[in-house]
Amino acid sequence: MAAVSTIALATVAAASAYGAYESRESRKDQAAAQAKAEAEARKVQEEQAALAAEEEAAAAEKLKEQQARLVRGRQGRGGLLFGSELGTEDQADQKVATLGG
Repeated sequence: MAAVSTIALATVAAASAYGAYESRESRKDQAAAQAKAEAEARKVQEEQAALAAEEEAAAAEKLKEQQARLVRGRQGRGGLLFGSELGTEDQADQKVATLGG
């Protein structure tokens, strides 16, 4: 009977040790997965920040161009919006045909 209880205790101890090993390995895998997810999140965040910076620079350049046109318009060398920009044409130079003329 002592041999059976010794075998049972050895089996329980082995199962416990194996469970502890599996638990440790599981924690390592979980930590690696979490580190990978955090790295991916940082990468996406950096890409979004770079895109936002590009968009901000483009918007600043467009604003600068609009301000320059406005200044030129005040100086008499063209306005902020031109007919071609609005999709219209200047009809002052075109002759209008009338029925009587």
